[in-house]
Amino acid sequence: MNDIVRGADPQLQVDVRVDKPVLRIGREALRMKVRSSQPGYVYIYTGGTDKSHFYLLFPNRIDRDNRIKAGADLALPRPSWNITAGGPTGVNQIVVLVSRSRRDVSAAGMASSRGEIPEFDLQQAAQRWSRREPGAVSPFIGSAECRVETAKSDCPQGYGATMVEVTEVAPR
Repeated sequence: MNDIVRGADPQLQVDVRVDKPVLRIGREALRMKVRSSQPGYVYIYTGGTDKSHFYLLFPNRIDRDNRIKAGADLALPRPSWNITAGGPTGVNQIVVLVSRSRRDVSAAGMASSRGEIPEFDLQQAAQRWSRREPGAVSPFIGSAECRVETAKSDCPQGYGATMVEVTEVAPR
């Protein structure tokens, strides 16, 4: 996930504030505010504390409206969905990406459509990672989607990204 942040355009600033950097498993939910220096589309990735999963938390099957306005806070998750700390104990690395264009992540190795939160197939993800060209952007961010009538040179590929950490601890 560090490669996503390293590939970001420094001109597109992304700020994330989590309400609680430490969450009790089974009791507390992740809440954050995202702010971008430019308008775009928000994508949130996490590997989970067990490091055996890789999720696209947002957009998801419940909430697909991932637009963000420049300079305005976007509070996530929205009331229609929730992400409660599920364990095991450890640190979640969460990457928040804001793209100037919508992105198509369907070719990035998403697992079957079970559940509300899309998950990447780790075996396919490892294969895609090993086949990428040196210096290429992460295969997990997908490609910018632009209208057919837009020339490829006019299709904004850039994105901004940042990483935050949230620790999950045992309930008291």
